[in-house]
Amino acid sequence: MLDSPFKKKLFLGILIASSCLSLTVYSVYRALTFQRREYYEVINQSEEYQLKNGHEFERKVLELQNNARLSEDWAAEFTLDEINGWLATQYLKRNENKKMLGQEIKRPRLLAYREGLQLYTQYHGSVGADLMINFQVSMTDEPNQLALSITGVYAGMWPLSMEKVTAEITRICQEMKLPLKWNKEGEHPVALITLPTEYQALPGRKIWLNVIELHESEEKLVLVNVYKEGKETQEEHSQKEYKIVLQGTTSLINE
Repeated sequence: MLDSPFKKKLFLGILIASSCLSLTVYSVYRALTFQRREYYEVINQSEEYQLKNGHEFERKVLELQNNARLSEDWAAEFTLDEINGWLATQYLKRNENKKMLGQEIKRPRLLAYREGLQLYTQYHGSVGADLMINFQVSMTDEPNQLALSITGVYAGMWPLSMEKVTAEITRICQEMKLPLKWNKEGEHPVALITLPTEYQALPGRKIWLNVIELHESEEKLVLVNVYKEGKETQEEHSQKEYKIVLQGTTSLINE
C-alpha cells in the first residue's frame, strides 16, 4: 500500500504535469489560430471595392505596357488594395494560377509588414492555419536582378522552417524559366531572380526594371463587411495606404 504522503505527491505531480500539458496545447492552439486584423479587414472589403481595385490594377498594367512601348523611361505605381482586388476577383479564376498555388492555399493577399511585405494566406490542409511569409524586395546592382529576402515564415504565430518556401520559389522559377541564385543576408535566405528583358506584348524592345520600392501614403476610409447580432452590415474603417513603385527603362533590341 502506498502511504498517504506519497499518494499526495503523486497526485500533485500528475496535476502539475496535466496543467503544463494543457497550457502547452492551449498555447500551440492560440499560436496556430492567430489571425492578423489587417488581413481580415482586407478580405472583408466590399465586393464592389475589390472589383473596382482589380479593374484599376489591370488598367495600370495596360498603361505600363503602353508607356514602356512609347517611352525610354517609365514608372508605375500599384497600391496594395489594387493588387489585392485583382487577387480577389481575377487571379484565382485562372486554372494555371490555382495549380501554381496548390489546392490548400486560399485567399492570398499582400500586406505591408514592418519594413517590407507579407504574403498572407489561409491554409486548408491537415491542419488549418493562416500562413504568413514576410519578405523584402529590391533590385540589385546586376541588370534586371531582383532580390527577394525571406525574413520569416509563420503558421499563425508559430515560426516554420524556411526550407519549404525556398523550395517552392525554386520550383516556380524553374517552371517560369527564370534564372535563380540563392544568397544569405545574415540568417535570411535571399532569392536572386533575373527577370526577362523581352516580352511578347512588347516586340522589338528590352525592358529593364531599375527600382522596386514600397511607399506609405495617407490613411483612407474603406467599407468593410462586418457581422453584428447575426447580420452582415458595412462599416467604414480607417486604413493606411501602401503602394509599390516601379521605375525602369526601355531600349530597342538592335541598340
